[in-house]
Amino acid sequence: LLLPFSFVSARESLLFYFLRNVHFIDIPLSLAIMVFVNQKFARQFDESERLARHLDELAAQRTERLKQLQAERQSMIMNITHDLRTPLFVMRSCLETLEANADSLPAMLPILKERSSFVSSLTEDLFLLVKLQEGKLILSFQRECLSEVLQRLVTSLELQARQKGIRLSAEVIPQLYVWGDEIRLQQIFQNLISNALHYTPEGGTVSVQMRLEGRPDGAEAVRSASRTDASEEVPGFVIVSVCDSGKGISDADAEHIFDRYFYTKSDNKHDSSGLGLSIARELTLLHHGDIRVRSEPGQGSEFLVRLPLVD
Repeated sequence: LLLPFSFVSARESLLFYFLRNVHFIDIPLSLAIMVFVNQKFARQFDESERLARHLDELAAQRTERLKQLQAERQSMIMNITHDLRTPLFVMRSCLETLEANADSLPAMLPILKERSSFVSSLTEDLFLLVKLQEGKLILSFQRECLSEVLQRLVTSLELQARQKGIRLSAEVIPQLYVWGDEIRLQQIFQNLISNALHYTPEGGTVSVQMRLEGRPDGAEAVRSASRTDASEEVPGFVIVSVCDSGKGISDADAEHIFDRYFYTKSDNKHDSSGLGLSIARELTLLHHGDIRVRSEPGQGSEFLVRLPLVD
């Protein structure tokens, strides 16, 4: 059976000739090919189903996010409308009073000045917030002495604190430098201090303190160094604390305190735009820092800003 034999012009063994001509191997071979093809298409079908489910989840998340953004936008428009309507109504009433009685100008002038200042501040905050959201805010980064920035800011706000009967103090560590924009650094801490003065009752205290944090380690040090100057190693961090003796913030409110147009549940009247803390957070992130709050109801609040130092 194994020896070759002559058949027409081919030379092959009888066993090979037999195996080549019979068809009993066709059925298992065909079954094997069918199983292989079915498994291949089954895997592709499962992968297509997983991809379809993933796309459905992404679409649902996107839809939910769009609904959330739309609700936030509508809420923001309503808040802006309310904040603009109130001062404009007051200003119109003052003008009508002046039109009827010109002698009331000395009494109406401070009210008009204060309300127009509020409208101007609200407009500036809205304009800045839009630029932050669209990433169009241009910052002029350079080596800034944070100690001097804070000292000048606290000095400029002392008059406002005295008028409210609040003791404003500052403990500044000299010669601490950060990489940032001086104007925006002032805006961060002015929003925090003004917010503290707003929610602190007469006779209370607001303090600004600085403390140092140790040198970062590992990957965090590399990331922080690349944010400032690739040729310099970050010497550490500075933490600026703005602490007040106001009524404090509940845990539920603390989770949303940095949201746009958020007011605590204890607010029955506000003179702020509701955008200050949100702007402070966005500007802090642009300076490669972070901001957080620690507070308990009835025991005041403490806002902590952490920024990387430079030599």
